[in-house]
Formats: sequence, C-alpha cells, structure tokens
Amino acid sequence: MEPASRIARAIIFIRDATDAAAFTRCINHVRACGYRLLGVIAGDWATAQAEMDRTGAEVIVIDSRTDMPDDATPRLEVVAEMPKPGPPAAGGRRRTAPRRRITRVLPRAEEA
Repeated sequence: MEPASRIARAIIFIRDATDAAAFTRCINHVRACGYRLLGVIAGDWATAQAEMDRTGAEVIVIDSRTDMPDDATPRLEVVAEMPKPGPPAAGGRRRTAPRRRITRVLPRAEEA
C-alpha cells in the first residue's frame, strides 16, 4: 500500500514549444502543487500520453484547454465550462420537442 502523502508525478504538455509564457505558467503550477516534474513535451499529445504511460506520471499539466487536441483521450469534461441546461418545464420535466405523428394508410385486405 502506498503512503497517502506520496508526491504526484507530472508532465507538462505545451502545444507551441516557443511559448515561454505558457511554459512559465505551467512550471509555476507544478511548483505550487508540489508535483515532481518528469518532463516537458511540446507539440504532440500522443507523445505526452506515451510519456505518461512510460514514466507512470499521474498528471499532465497544460496551460489552457485549447492546448489539447479535440480528439484527445481521455476526453475531459470540466463542469464549470459546460453549457448550463435550461430550466425544467412545469412538473419538473425538461421540455422536449413535440412528437410528430406519422399516419400511414394501409391497403384494405381483400376479402376472399
């Protein structure tokens, strides 16, 4: 069993290797959280994931959600950034679009 006070291991992922400001914000976050920095990956999310698997890192630090590719896995959903659902309709149910009725006329079976 691992001790509860184990220091998390982290990798920094930066989309643009020339973005010194993003790197500074990430490194400051790593220091503030007390993470053990295992590496910095620039530009390629798949490489960051592979490095995470290879090193056993628990955290990938990114400067902004926009630095992640749209098809990144695992997909992250940040509740604070999600659109708010509309208010429920009367009776506690959400409003849904009315159902369309489709009427088909079936041919009458001919009598034998």
